[in-house]
Amino acid sequence: MAKACDGYYMASMPLISILDANHKQEFLFTDGGGNWDHPNGQSSALLHQRKADLLVADGKLSEVTAANNPCAVAYKPTTRLTVHYRPAAGDSAADKRGVYVWGTRKDGRVLDGKNYQFNQSKDAFGKVFTMDFDGSFDKLGVIVTTTDWNKDGQSDRMVDVSGGSGEIWVKGGDETTYTTPPDEAGQTIKKLDVTVHYRRADNNYTGWDIWQWADGVADNIPAKFTDHDSFGETARYSQSSESGVKGSTFIIRYSDGTNDWASREAGKDNAEGHRVIPQSAITMTGRDTAKAEVWIVSGDTTVYTNPANIDTSDKIVSSEISQMNQVTIKLNHAVNHSDLKAS
Repeated sequence: MAKACDGYYMASMPLISILDANHKQEFLFTDGGGNWDHPNGQSSALLHQRKADLLVADGKLSEVTAANNPCAVAYKPTTRLTVHYRPAAGDSAADKRGVYVWGTRKDGRVLDGKNYQFNQSKDAFGKVFTMDFDGSFDKLGVIVTTTDWNKDGQSDRMVDVSGGSGEIWVKGGDETTYTTPPDEAGQTIKKLDVTVHYRRADNNYTGWDIWQWADGVADNIPAKFTDHDSFGETARYSQSSESGVKGSTFIIRYSDGTNDWASREAGKDNAEGHRVIPQSAITMTGRDTAKAEVWIVSGDTTVYTNPANIDTSDKIVSSEISQMNQVTIKLNHAVNHSDLKAS
């Protein structure tokens, strides 16, 4: 078993396909040395009948919900912004410039504009600014400027931070806002290890996998969801290229057993479902190796880089009058018939 969070451990079990009203799956906890942890000190095993996340605490078995999940990631959104700046040669104002940041949170609250100093050690590209801002944003505005508005570049730079983070590179005298490392950054990733967390409201992951590729890296064997945690299913894969892994992209797709492309999750800007790993999700682990970790929610096109920016509490996603005497309600979690009570 692997540690899930403080005080709790987790394991995944294959579900026997013949389970029905007359068949239940049994399980117990053991240390492998002949010691068994029976529920409430009795000789009986724990029983369950359907695929679900389960919680066992003090000998009692229950299905995991948003209310009782001891390992749930709390919804406390923060947004990380990173700005790399390489001043033009001979720019006398460069040392006086900082990063002016402003924006509007998704809940409508305004982040007032403020000038911040570059606060990290210089890297191969130049100066570096990194800061976490409370709340969740779609975009943050950035200007590299002095306090008396001697700007480097005249245009406002709007940075996509919808997934929980954003990272850009600014060259002195260049209006372009670079969202991947320019050549001057001296960063070449020859191997990228990717982890994708995937959450479905219906808790049904059968048939879903990941098709992945990168610039110059051919479509590879689909990555399977092999692990499970309190967020959902997890898949891992690697991409390699001696010339550098760039534009790492993936599609979450569904196979119905006869068609490997029976369905797919939609992409943010395309119907094909392409999702690009954002640069802000990538962390260097060696001179030319890196890792990336992202979180995906079914029906949501955002590629999240911070799970704390995803509200997984039970809620109604949408509702509509389907017929004269029928209302269709879509939830963000699975329910049993026993959960539904007529009034």
